[in-house]
Amino acid sequence: MKKVFSFFYSQIRRLPRLFANVHIWILILLFTGGFFLHYPQLLPFIGQIEPDSFLYLTRHSVGRLIMLLPVTYTALVFGLRPGLLSLVLAIAIIIPNIFVTDTVTPDDIIEIIGIIIIGLVVNLWLESYETDKKHRQQAYLKMETAQRELQRMQQNLRFYLKQITIAQEDERRRIAQELHDDTAQDLIVISRAIDRFVTQNPNLGEDNLAELEELQNHVNRTLSEVRRFAQDLRPSVLDDLGLIPALEWLIPDLSKHFGINIDIDVNGEIRRFAPETELVLFRIVQESLRNVGKHAQATKA
Repeated sequence: MKKVFSFFYSQIRRLPRLFANVHIWILILLFTGGFFLHYPQLLPFIGQIEPDSFLYLTRHSVGRLIMLLPVTYTALVFGLRPGLLSLVLAIAIIIPNIFVTDTVTPDDIIEIIGIIIIGLVVNLWLESYETDKKHRQQAYLKMETAQRELQRMQQNLRFYLKQITIAQEDERRRIAQELHDDTAQDLIVISRAIDRFVTQNPNLGEDNLAELEELQNHVNRTLSEVRRFAQDLRPSVLDDLGLIPALEWLIPDLSKHFGINIDIDVNGEIRRFAPETELVLFRIVQESLRNVGKHAQATKA
């Protein structure tokens, strides 16, 4: 008993919020209008209803079909269960109207069954529409989530690619520095040692002198290659002066190395880009010109 009292008390407490809903008042107006269309004789200001009058006819097909308005509105606003409850209420208003003044005919029964079927179809169709709408919304939310995840993955990929590029360039810079500071210096020491040896031994034979001269030339060529390789690994001009001066330094070197005529044409205002951007553009040009020199058999680039 206490639980029943508590249930009804909770429902009564909900009434102020329920009647604060504008849809509830619209339904009350629709049901009230439909009720008095079926029972116009209950209106105090209406006298005897003529059999061929509009108010009399509203108790038949037109009046009954009008009761589908609150049923449809309820299903559209509140969903399937309230819509079915509204259909039951509409039928409860229609059926007594048959027995007030009319004789029940098979057409009346068919009309009521038709209204029930139409009401059920409307409720089920609106429910399926809402379900489909929810599914579309869920699919849209999933698509948005997937797009955000894809953007996050792309951002992570760009970040890791940037970190990999930075790590590669740091390693290139370290190797270039070691080649310049260690290997190149050792080759210079060897070349100067050969010079001192030749100077300090004027009585060397021609064969020995020729061999030492060939050795020194080989050391000098190796020194030039090491210096060029160190510059290719990480040209300091790229960090100091930017992309265009680095390309202007690169092109004569590759032109001389591959024996082809390479021209550079700069359009627009020269300005600095982000270090990563300048580095990538420099590597693109460098690798492209190397491919031209190695594989294209070209005479001009």
